[in-house]
Amino acid sequence: MKKFFLALGLLLTVYCSPLTVEAHDIPPEILQYLIENPDASEAEFEAWLETQELANQYQIWNEEEQFESFNLPTELVQFLIDNPEANEPEILEFIQATPDLADAGWESVVQKLLAGETDPGSFTINDLALLNSLSQEFDYRLDDAQFSWWQFAVNYVRLGVEHILEGIDHVLFVMVLVLLLPPWKRVLAMVTTFTIAHTVTLLLGGTNILTLSAGIVEPLIALSIAYIAFTSVFLRQKFPWLESQNNRLLTIFVFGLFHGLGFAGVFAEVAPDATRLLPSLLFFNVGVEIGQLIILALWMPVLWLVHRLKWDKFVIPMFAALVSILALSWVWERLFF
Repeated sequence: MKKFFLALGLLLTVYCSPLTVEAHDIPPEILQYLIENPDASEAEFEAWLETQELANQYQIWNEEEQFESFNLPTELVQFLIDNPEANEPEILEFIQATPDLADAGWESVVQKLLAGETDPGSFTINDLALLNSLSQEFDYRLDDAQFSWWQFAVNYVRLGVEHILEGIDHVLFVMVLVLLLPPWKRVLAMVTTFTIAHTVTLLLGGTNILTLSAGIVEPLIALSIAYIAFTSVFLRQKFPWLESQNNRLLTIFVFGLFHGLGFAGVFAEVAPDATRLLPSLLFFNVGVEIGQLIILALWMPVLWLVHRLKWDKFVIPMFAALVSILALSWVWERLFF
């Protein structure tokens, strides 16, 4: 079959557990085989899968009508192989920069696929996600309507947890908030203030009521880390007002607003359709809070041990200085690169 591998690569699907929608990337060797064997028949491909002990992991949709409309061009398949971490904007940028793909209207096709606007009976975004090895963020919005509310909630809560735990800037901000091991009541006040602030802007940003360029938000998030770390450790004795309860909470609230816009920027990439937008935002935010509690649960005992061993006079300033330098380097990078 002409260009059989193109259709076949799209029409591979992996069995997933019923409660998750995690990515299951098609192995690079399969994609490479399809590139090198453009005229391979279905039987030849299945035989090759057997030799690779992969046959039981994949189901091939072999109805003729499903091969008709979505045959990815060779250059796009090769791009996906060469760029396994490419996200939606990068895919679209590649299509726009390739005249043959742009002229054939592949940009609109891919946008529809990523938006889940295809006929579920023929081709779904799941196939593109598998083929492209998209990061898990995109998988959470795949066919959301087919999941129960429980499954839907689990997916977005987990996405929120993963985002804050994988985002080193958010992790460091939470860590420097409690760097001096303040009393638990003050910890509770600071964490609650941060939660309220980023929840407000996450909801506003996630619903497109408030938007702000990432070129502004991301440098300010990095600056918030440096500011909290440096003022908490090095300036608190010279300028006691910096550490006053009201001033510190106000500072955390302001910075928290920008962190919420950062969360909203990530959420925008995985937002479901309008019918489930608000619930998904709330579930995502719950995940962020769970991730925040995980950070504190792991970090606070370490700080307690450092203070208990009386290493705090050396360890804490060194940590604060390193974090401040790192965060300021992010500010520079995000502003000018």
